[in-house]
Amino acid sequence: MNVFKTEAFVLKKFRLPNNDVIVTCFTQEFGKIRSIAKGVKNITSRRAPHLDSINMIEVIYRKKSESYYLVGTKLISAFSAIKASEYKQKIVYFFFYIIDFMLPEAVQDIEIYQWLRNLLVVLGGDTIYVQTSLHKDLNALMRLLGYIDSDLSYNSLIVLIEETIHEKLPKYIL
Repeated sequence: MNVFKTEAFVLKKFRLPNNDVIVTCFTQEFGKIRSIAKGVKNITSRRAPHLDSINMIEVIYRKKSESYYLVGTKLISAFSAIKASEYKQKIVYFFFYIIDFMLPEAVQDIEIYQWLRNLLVVLGGDTIYVQTSLHKDLNALMRLLGYIDSDLSYNSLIVLIEETIHEKLPKYIL
C-alpha cells in the first residue's frame, strides 16, 4: 500500500450515491489522478470544503491495487478572486475541461502544471482577461500538449480540440 503527498489543483468532482466523491486532481509529480474520497459528503468531513473546483490543495493519496484514495487534504489557495468573477471562473473551467479530456491519467507533465499555476495566478490578480489572452493561452496549452507547433486562429483551435476529444466544447466561454 503506497501513501504519498503532493500539491494539486481540483479539476472536478463527481458525487456518488453514498457519502463518497470521485475527485479529479492535476498534480505536478503524478499528473492527472482520479481518486475516491470516502465520506466527504458527511456533514463532519473536514476535507469537503477543500475539494471545490479551482482550489489548490496539498493532498495525501493512498494507492491500493489500481485505485487511488484521497485520505487527507490541506487548502493552499482557494483563488477567491477568481471565484468572485463569473467570467474568470468560466475561463478556468474551460481550461480545466480541456486538460481533463486531453491529458492521460498518471502521466507527469511539469510544464503544463506550471503553465496552469501561472494562469491561475494571473487570473487571480486584478488584471482584465480579454479574448486575445484566451487565444494566446489556448495556443500555449495546445503547444504544451503537443498538438500544434505554431499558433493557430482561435476558431481553428476550437475545431482541433473538438475533433480530438470527439465532443463539442462548452459554449459558455466561446
